[in-house]
Amino acid sequence: MTRHTQAANSNNCLQVCLASIFDVPAERPPHVFADARRREGWTNRRWKRLARWCETQGHRAYALNTDAVQDLERISILEFSGAYYIGIFNVAGRYDTHAVVIRLRQIMHDPAGNSAIVGRPVSFIGFEQRKSWGWLWWMMAAVACLLLLAHRSPEMQHPRSTDRPTHHQSIRPAHRQKGARPIKR
Repeated sequence: MTRHTQAANSNNCLQVCLASIFDVPAERPPHVFADARRREGWTNRRWKRLARWCETQGHRAYALNTDAVQDLERISILEFSGAYYIGIFNVAGRYDTHAVVIRLRQIMHDPAGNSAIVGRPVSFIGFEQRKSWGWLWWMMAAVACLLLLAHRSPEMQHPRSTDRPTHHQSIRPAHRQKGARPIKR
């Protein structure tokens, strides 16, 4: 993890946290709050912009909120996963929130240095590595090859010895078997 710092009096802590987690230059992640007014929070447009950028990095971003009962179990899993994630904290004496990088419930990096964050995070942003389906195509190709080899036609199989009959040659027609009655025509 690279530790980028936030410029003084800027609101790009989330951008800096993303750059730190993904080990990219601080300017590369989108500054989704660049046009935000004071106390203006998330919008669908902002979240989609952040999610699209994370997709380009091979990850899927997801948000969890401590006020949502359905998120509490996933928050607990995230906190003890060992992965880096972003915690959004309230700031003492201000109505703003501040983003920091967390791992195993410990603040690993605060882009503002000492930002007077208070309490526990009010929300989280976690990242899952996108699954690559390339391995599935290789597996399907291998299975297809094995099936082709297992179900080859008799002409493609290894030649057999000519001194003994093949399975097809040893079968007599039903009307020529011993004890069978002749077919009347």
